[in-house]
Amino acid sequence: MELGPIVFVPFGVQVAVDPAHESLGLTRELVTAVGWLNQTEFPSRGQELKLRRLPGKRPMVAVVDRETGETIDELSPEEVLRIMAASAKEQEGEQ
Repeated sequence: MELGPIVFVPFGVQVAVDPAHESLGLTRELVTAVGWLNQTEFPSRGQELKLRRLPGKRPMVAVVDRETGETIDELSPEEVLRIMAASAKEQEGEQ
């Protein structure tokens, strides 16, 4: 594996992030969060979370009725990650 040159960025300097790379990282986090939350009791019985990503759009998470496939609600990526963090913290407290 070849590594590129090391670049030092002074503190406080804003660096542009490639949106495609940022979106890929967010999508990976969401895949983990959706899988984890579907194994918990977060979605109500008969419901599940599904990651939806349209080309050129931000990923969203749909709350879907398992029986009908109907979308009941949509959650932003930030909301899903907050729910996962709170749920994980709550489970740690139970142990």
